[in-house]
Amino acid sequence: MDSTVSIGEPDSLMTESAPTPAGLAAREEYAKILNDPTHPHHDGLKRNSKAANDYVTELYRKAYSNAPAPIEDRHSVTTGGPIEPQPGETPEDAENRARNEVILTPLRQEWGEQYEARFSGARAVAQQLFGDEGWGDVLDDLGTAIRTHYGPAGETAALRFLAALAEHKI
Repeated sequence: MDSTVSIGEPDSLMTESAPTPAGLAAREEYAKILNDPTHPHHDGLKRNSKAANDYVTELYRKAYSNAPAPIEDRHSVTTGGPIEPQPGETPEDAENRARNEVILTPLRQEWGEQYEARFSGARAVAQQLFGDEGWGDVLDDLGTAIRTHYGPAGETAALRFLAALAEHKI
């Protein structure tokens, strides 16, 4: 899916929080679309069709917001309003959670049980490449630039790349 999630101010690429039941249901449906060739939106999502992208956008809109989620163009999706925070979560944390859900869901599906190890490897490579101090800020800036130009799928690809580098460390 080639769309950028524009939800408030860009923040940490590596921030993650527990998904909501509605978020888990949206993730499960998205996984079906990606992995089941008989799903009505499987081929459309591969072709980047508006109908399939609208369907996925609606899944996450229902899971994380009561506001409409219009697609402005192929690189920008907004929620139309703030994401509803979970107990103990700030509005900024809620926005990060919603954005990261879109970015990280494909990796969770692809990596399965290896998700935590590969994600940790990606973080370790980022720390090594960008320095022990401030690596998170550099990675955040990189994530924002990638998301701006390539959408959340680009940011997912960047994490996939960093994880692949971790596997090839000498």
